Amino acid sequence: MDMIKRILKVLLISILSLALSVVGTIYFVKQSYLHKDVPSQIKSNYDETIIIDGIIFDNRFRRIFGEAELDRFREMYGQKKFVHMPAKTQQLIKLVKDGHDEILIKLNSGGGLMDVGMDFVYAIRGAQQRGVTVTCVVDNHAMSMALIIFSECDNRYATFGSKIMWHSIAMQGLFRINVFNASELFNYMLAKNEEVWANTRIHFLPWYFVEHFKNETVLNVSEIEQEGIAYLRVINSLEVTNIPKPVIKKTKKKKFIKPIIKYDPKLGDYVVIIKGLVRGFKGTIVDGELDGSVVILKMDKLKARIKLTKDYIRPTIKGKFKDNKVKKETRNEQEI
Repeated sequence: MDMIKRILKVLLISILSLALSVVGTIYFVKQSYLHKDVPSQIKSNYDETIIIDGIIFDNRFRRIFGEAELDRFREMYGQKKFVHMPAKTQQLIKLVKDGHDEILIKLNSGGGLMDVGMDFVYAIRGAQQRGVTVTCVVDNHAMSMALIIFSECDNRYATFGSKIMWHSIAMQGLFRINVFNASELFNYMLAKNEEVWANTRIHFLPWYFVEHFKNETVLNVSEIEQEGIAYLRVINSLEVTNIPKPVIKKTKKKKFIKPIIKYDPKLGDYVVIIKGLVRGFKGTIVDGELDGSVVILKMDKLKARIKLTKDYIRPTIKGKFKDNKVKKETRNEQEI
Protein backbone atom coordinates (compact mmCIF):
# COMPACT_ATOMS: atom_id res chain seq x y z
CA MET A 1 0.00 0.00 0.00
CA ASP A 2 2.83 2.37 0.91
CA MET A 3 4.54 1.50 -2.35
CA ILE A 4 1.47 2.54 -4.36
CA LYS A 5 1.23 5.83 -2.49
CA ARG A 6 4.89 6.56 -3.18
CA ILE A 7 4.44 5.80 -6.91
CA LEU A 8 1.37 8.03 -7.12
CA LYS A 9 3.20 10.80 -5.28
CA VAL A 10 6.16 10.62 -7.68
CA LEU A 11 3.83 10.62 -10.69
CA LEU A 12 1.92 13.62 -9.35
CA ILE A 13 5.12 15.57 -8.70
CA SER A 14 6.44 14.68 -12.16
CA ILE A 15 3.23 15.82 -13.86
CA LEU A 16 3.18 19.10 -11.92
CA SER A 17 6.85 19.72 -12.66
CA LEU A 18 6.32 19.06 -16.36
CA ALA A 19 3.29 21.34 -16.48
CA LEU A 20 5.13 24.16 -14.69
CA SER A 21 8.10 23.68 -16.99
CA VAL A 22 5.95 23.96 -20.13
CA VAL A 23 4.07 27.01 -18.82
CA GLY A 24 7.30 28.67 -17.74
CA THR A 25 8.96 28.01 -21.11
CA ILE A 26 5.98 29.45 -23.03
CA TYR A 27 5.89 32.50 -20.76
CA PHE A 28 9.64 33.08 -21.12
CA VAL A 29 9.56 32.72 -24.91
CA LYS A 30 6.52 34.95 -25.19
CA GLN A 31 7.92 37.65 -22.93
CA SER A 32 11.33 37.64 -24.55
CA TYR A 33 9.67 37.80 -27.96
CA LEU A 34 7.37 40.68 -27.03
CA HIS A 35 10.22 42.73 -25.63
CA LYS A 36 12.49 42.12 -28.56
CA ASP A 37 13.45 45.30 -30.39
CA VAL A 38 11.63 45.74 -33.69
CA PRO A 39 12.39 48.42 -36.29
CA SER A 40 9.59 50.97 -36.61
CA GLN A 41 10.22 51.08 -40.35
CA ILE A 42 11.61 48.53 -42.79
CA LYS A 43 13.38 49.68 -45.93
CA SER A 44 13.74 47.55 -49.00
CA ASN A 45 15.41 48.06 -52.36
CA TYR A 46 12.93 47.90 -55.22
CA ASP A 47 15.16 45.46 -57.12
CA GLU A 48 14.93 42.96 -54.26
CA THR A 49 11.20 43.43 -53.60
CA ILE A 50 8.33 41.36 -54.95
CA ILE A 51 5.06 43.30 -54.74
CA ILE A 52 1.82 41.31 -54.59
CA ASP A 53 -0.91 43.94 -54.57
CA GLY A 54 -4.25 42.51 -55.70
CA ILE A 55 -6.06 39.21 -56.29
CA ILE A 56 -3.72 36.23 -56.78
CA PHE A 57 -4.53 35.16 -60.32
CA ASP A 58 -3.33 33.80 -63.66
CA ASN A 59 -4.13 36.05 -66.62
CA ARG A 60 -4.41 33.01 -68.89
CA PHE A 61 -7.74 32.25 -67.21
CA ARG A 62 -9.36 35.58 -68.10
CA ARG A 63 -11.10 34.22 -71.18
CA ILE A 64 -12.13 31.02 -69.39
CA PHE A 65 -13.75 32.84 -66.45
CA GLY A 66 -15.31 35.69 -68.39
CA GLU A 67 -15.88 39.24 -67.23
CA ALA A 68 -18.91 38.38 -65.07
CA GLU A 69 -16.89 35.86 -63.04
CA LEU A 70 -13.99 38.31 -62.73
CA ASP A 71 -16.39 40.91 -61.32
CA ARG A 72 -17.54 38.30 -58.78
CA PHE A 73 -13.90 37.80 -57.79
CA ARG A 74 -13.42 41.55 -57.36
CA GLU A 75 -16.49 41.73 -55.12
CA MET A 76 -15.51 38.65 -53.10
CA TYR A 77 -11.90 39.72 -52.49
CA GLY A 78 -12.63 43.44 -52.20
CA GLN A 79 -9.97 44.39 -54.75
CA LYS A 80 -10.03 45.56 -58.35
CA LYS A 81 -6.54 44.58 -59.51
CA PHE A 82 -5.38 41.08 -60.46
CA VAL A 83 -1.80 39.90 -59.91
CA HIS A 84 -0.36 37.56 -62.55
CA MET A 85 1.38 35.17 -60.15
CA PRO A 86 3.42 33.18 -62.72
CA ALA A 87 5.32 36.43 -63.40
CA LYS A 88 5.96 36.88 -59.64
CA THR A 89 7.24 33.30 -59.40
CA GLN A 90 9.63 33.93 -62.29
CA GLN A 91 10.76 37.17 -60.64
CA LEU A 92 11.59 35.26 -57.44
CA ILE A 93 13.50 32.58 -59.35
CA LYS A 94 15.47 35.25 -61.23
CA LEU A 95 16.40 37.04 -57.99
CA VAL A 96 17.76 33.77 -56.57
CA LYS A 97 19.70 33.00 -59.76
CA ASP A 98 21.15 36.52 -59.75
CA GLY A 99 22.65 35.86 -56.32
CA HIS A 100 20.36 37.85 -54.00
CA ASP A 101 20.55 36.39 -50.49
CA GLU A 102 17.72 38.54 -49.04
CA ILE A 103 14.34 39.01 -50.71
CA LEU A 104 11.36 41.01 -49.44
CA ILE A 105 7.75 40.30 -50.38
CA LYS A 106 5.18 43.06 -49.91
CA LEU A 107 1.67 41.67 -49.50
CA ASN A 108 -1.69 43.37 -49.89
CA SER A 109 -4.08 40.69 -51.07
CA GLY A 110 -7.37 39.07 -50.13
CA GLY A 111 -6.24 35.76 -51.64
CA GLY A 112 -6.99 34.10 -54.95
CA LEU A 113 -6.20 31.01 -57.00
CA MET A 114 -4.47 28.29 -55.06
CA ASP A 115 -2.55 26.51 -57.84
CA VAL A 116 -0.51 29.52 -58.97
CA GLY A 117 -0.20 30.67 -55.36
CA MET A 118 1.30 27.33 -54.33
CA ASP A 119 3.75 27.49 -57.24
CA PHE A 120 5.04 30.69 -55.63
CA VAL A 121 5.20 28.97 -52.21
CA TYR A 122 7.31 26.14 -53.65
CA ALA A 123 9.62 28.74 -55.19
CA ILE A 124 10.02 30.33 -51.71
CA ARG A 125 10.91 26.94 -50.22
CA GLY A 126 13.44 26.34 -52.98
CA ALA A 127 15.02 29.75 -52.34
CA GLN A 128 15.27 29.03 -48.60
CA GLN A 129 17.01 25.72 -49.30
CA ARG A 130 19.64 27.74 -51.16
CA GLY A 131 20.25 29.97 -48.14
CA VAL A 132 18.06 32.90 -49.18
CA THR A 133 16.31 34.79 -46.37
CA VAL A 134 12.73 35.70 -47.30
CA THR A 135 11.02 38.52 -45.42
CA CYS A 136 7.30 39.28 -45.82
CA VAL A 137 5.51 42.48 -44.87
CA VAL A 138 1.72 42.73 -44.84
CA ASP A 139 0.75 46.24 -45.82
CA ASN A 140 -3.03 46.54 -45.35
CA HIS A 141 -4.23 42.93 -45.41
CA ALA A 142 -3.28 39.32 -46.23
CA MET A 143 -5.97 36.66 -46.31
CA SER A 144 -6.48 33.13 -47.54
CA MET A 145 -3.81 32.26 -50.16
CA ALA A 146 -1.91 35.48 -49.40
CA LEU A 147 -1.54 34.37 -45.78
CA ILE A 148 -0.23 30.96 -46.84
CA ILE A 149 2.55 32.83 -48.66
CA PHE A 150 3.11 35.01 -45.60
CA SER A 151 3.42 31.94 -43.36
CA GLU A 152 6.31 30.59 -45.44
CA CYS A 153 8.57 33.60 -44.83
CA ASP A 154 11.55 33.54 -42.46
CA ASN A 155 10.69 37.00 -41.10
CA ARG A 156 7.06 38.13 -40.87
CA TYR A 157 6.09 41.75 -40.32
CA ALA A 158 2.87 43.72 -40.70
CA THR A 159 2.25 47.45 -40.73
CA PHE A 160 0.15 48.82 -37.89
CA GLY A 161 -3.58 48.45 -38.57
CA SER A 162 -3.20 45.60 -41.06
CA LYS A 163 -5.43 42.52 -40.92
CA ILE A 164 -5.05 38.83 -41.68
CA MET A 165 -7.33 35.79 -41.98
CA TRP A 166 -6.76 32.07 -42.49
CA HIS A 167 -9.26 29.27 -43.05
CA SER A 168 -9.65 25.61 -43.89
CA ILE A 169 -9.14 24.89 -47.58
CA ALA A 170 -11.96 22.34 -47.43
CA MET A 171 -14.42 25.22 -47.15
CA GLN A 172 -13.30 26.63 -50.48
CA GLY A 173 -13.82 23.59 -52.72
CA LEU A 174 -15.38 24.55 -56.07
CA PHE A 175 -16.50 21.06 -57.08
CA ARG A 176 -19.49 18.73 -56.80
CA ILE A 177 -19.29 16.22 -53.94
CA ASN A 178 -21.15 12.90 -54.17
CA VAL A 179 -21.15 9.54 -52.37
CA PHE A 180 -18.47 8.18 -54.72
CA ASN A 181 -15.82 10.88 -54.28
CA ALA A 182 -16.65 12.35 -50.85
CA SER A 183 -14.16 10.23 -48.90
CA GLU A 184 -11.35 10.72 -51.44
CA LEU A 185 -11.88 14.49 -51.62
CA PHE A 186 -12.11 14.80 -47.84
CA ASN A 187 -8.77 13.01 -47.38
CA TYR A 188 -7.22 15.15 -50.12
CA MET A 189 -8.37 18.35 -48.39
CA LEU A 190 -7.08 17.18 -45.01
CA ALA A 191 -3.68 16.45 -46.54
CA LYS A 192 -3.62 19.79 -48.36
CA ASN A 193 -4.56 21.67 -45.18
CA GLU A 194 -1.74 19.91 -43.35
CA GLU A 195 0.72 20.86 -46.09
CA VAL A 196 -0.07 24.56 -46.40
CA TRP A 197 -0.82 25.46 -42.78
CA ALA A 198 1.79 23.37 -40.92
CA ASN A 199 4.28 26.21 -41.18
CA THR A 200 1.74 28.55 -39.57
CA ARG A 201 0.70 26.51 -36.56
CA ILE A 202 4.17 26.15 -35.07
CA HIS A 203 4.30 29.90 -34.45
CA PHE A 204 1.07 29.98 -32.43
CA LEU A 205 -0.23 28.80 -29.13
CA PRO A 206 -2.29 25.80 -30.37
CA TRP A 207 -5.63 26.93 -28.98
CA TYR A 208 -5.32 30.40 -30.53
CA PHE A 209 -4.70 29.18 -34.06
CA VAL A 210 -7.32 26.41 -33.99
CA GLU A 211 -10.02 28.72 -32.58
CA HIS A 212 -9.66 31.36 -35.29
CA PHE A 213 -8.90 28.84 -38.02
CA LYS A 214 -12.32 27.27 -37.57
CA ASN A 215 -14.20 30.56 -37.28
CA GLU A 216 -12.47 32.33 -40.21
CA THR A 217 -12.09 35.49 -38.14
CA VAL A 218 -10.47 38.59 -39.63
CA LEU A 219 -7.94 39.70 -36.99
CA ASN A 220 -5.94 42.83 -36.36
CA VAL A 221 -2.20 42.17 -36.42
CA SER A 222 -1.71 43.93 -33.08
CA GLU A 223 -3.91 41.30 -31.42
CA ILE A 224 -1.98 38.49 -33.11
CA GLU A 225 1.31 39.97 -31.95
CA GLN A 226 0.09 39.83 -28.34
CA GLU A 227 -1.53 36.39 -28.50
CA GLY A 228 0.91 34.54 -30.76
CA ILE A 229 4.39 33.45 -29.76
CA ALA A 230 6.46 34.30 -32.80
CA TYR A 231 4.15 34.67 -35.77
CA LEU A 232 4.54 38.33 -36.73
CA ARG A 233 5.81 41.68 -35.50
CA VAL A 234 4.01 44.99 -35.98
CA ILE A 235 5.93 47.87 -37.58
CA ASN A 236 4.95 51.42 -38.45
CA SER A 237 5.69 51.39 -42.16
CA LEU A 238 7.45 49.81 -45.10
CA GLU A 239 9.47 51.99 -47.45
CA VAL A 240 10.52 50.65 -50.83
CA THR A 241 13.48 52.66 -52.13
CA ASN A 242 14.92 53.19 -55.63
CA ILE A 243 11.55 52.82 -57.33
CA PRO A 244 12.11 53.50 -61.05
CA LYS A 245 10.24 56.39 -62.55
CA PRO A 246 7.34 55.28 -64.74
CA VAL A 247 8.06 55.40 -68.44
CA ILE A 248 5.66 57.83 -70.07
CA LYS A 249 4.98 56.88 -73.63
CA LYS A 250 4.61 59.83 -75.93
CA THR A 251 1.43 59.54 -77.91
CA LYS A 252 1.63 60.56 -81.51
CA LYS A 253 -0.84 63.17 -82.62
CA LYS A 254 -3.41 61.77 -84.99
CA LYS A 255 -3.15 63.24 -88.41
CA PHE A 256 -6.31 64.90 -89.61
CA ILE A 257 -7.51 63.48 -92.89
CA LYS A 258 -8.93 66.24 -95.02
CA PRO A 259 -12.34 65.33 -96.41
CA ILE A 260 -13.18 65.82 -100.07
CA ILE A 261 -16.60 67.17 -100.97
CA LYS A 262 -18.03 66.28 -104.35
CA TYR A 263 -21.37 66.37 -106.04
CA ASP A 264 -22.60 62.85 -106.77
CA PRO A 265 -24.95 62.79 -109.79
CA LYS A 266 -26.28 59.36 -108.81
CA LEU A 267 -27.34 60.61 -105.38
CA GLY A 268 -28.29 64.03 -106.60
CA ASP A 269 -26.59 65.51 -103.57
CA TYR A 270 -23.20 66.37 -102.10
CA VAL A 271 -21.06 63.63 -100.52
CA VAL A 272 -18.04 63.73 -98.23
CA ILE A 273 -15.35 61.29 -99.28
CA ILE A 274 -12.58 60.53 -96.75
CA LYS A 275 -9.58 58.54 -97.95
CA GLY A 276 -7.70 56.30 -95.53
CA LEU A 277 -8.68 54.94 -92.12
CA VAL A 278 -11.75 56.47 -90.58
CA ARG A 279 -12.17 55.58 -86.90
CA GLY A 280 -15.80 56.40 -86.28
CA PHE A 281 -18.77 58.38 -87.42
CA LYS A 282 -22.04 60.01 -86.47
CA GLY A 283 -25.05 60.12 -88.71
CA THR A 284 -27.82 58.03 -90.21
CA ILE A 285 -26.72 55.06 -92.31
CA VAL A 286 -28.43 55.03 -95.67
CA ASP A 287 -26.61 52.09 -97.23
CA GLY A 288 -23.60 49.81 -96.69
CA GLU A 289 -22.02 47.72 -93.89
CA LEU A 290 -19.70 48.63 -91.02
CA ASP A 291 -16.87 46.28 -91.90
CA GLY A 292 -14.55 47.64 -94.56
CA SER A 293 -17.20 48.72 -97.05
CA VAL A 294 -18.33 52.13 -98.25
CA VAL A 295 -21.03 53.53 -96.01
CA ILE A 296 -23.30 56.41 -96.94
CA LEU A 297 -24.27 58.65 -94.04
CA LYS A 298 -26.94 61.29 -93.96
CA MET A 299 -26.02 64.29 -91.82
CA ASP A 300 -28.48 67.18 -91.90
CA LYS A 301 -28.55 68.24 -95.58
CA LEU A 302 -25.23 66.53 -96.29
CA LYS A 303 -24.60 62.90 -97.14
CA ALA A 304 -21.24 61.29 -96.45
CA ARG A 305 -19.73 58.26 -98.16
CA ILE A 306 -17.07 56.86 -95.83
CA LYS A 307 -14.74 53.85 -95.74
CA LEU A 308 -15.03 52.17 -92.33
CA THR A 309 -13.15 49.44 -90.43
CA LYS A 310 -13.92 47.27 -87.38
CA ASP A 311 -12.07 49.30 -84.75
CA TYR A 312 -13.42 52.81 -84.67
CA ILE A 313 -13.90 55.65 -82.23
CA ARG A 314 -15.30 59.15 -82.78
CA PRO A 315 -13.21 61.72 -84.62
CA THR A 316 -14.45 65.16 -85.59
CA ILE A 317 -14.10 66.75 -89.00
CA LYS A 318 -13.54 70.46 -88.66
CA GLY A 319 -13.45 73.29 -91.17
CA LYS A 320 -15.64 74.72 -93.92
CA PHE A 321 -16.67 72.45 -96.74
CA LYS A 322 -17.35 74.45 -99.88
CA ASP A 323 -18.07 73.69 -103.51
CA ASN A 324 -17.36 76.73 -105.68
CA LYS A 325 -19.47 75.55 -108.57
CA VAL A 326 -22.71 75.37 -106.62
CA LYS A 327 -21.69 77.93 -103.94
CA LYS A 328 -23.18 75.80 -101.21
CA GLU A 329 -21.53 75.75 -97.77
CA THR A 330 -22.00 73.30 -94.92
CA ARG A 331 -21.91 74.14 -91.25
CA ASN A 332 -18.59 75.25 -89.74
CA GLU A 333 -18.21 71.92 -87.98
CA GLN A 334 -19.39 68.47 -89.03
CA GLU A 335 -19.06 65.48 -86.73
CA ILE A 336 -18.61 62.09 -88.32
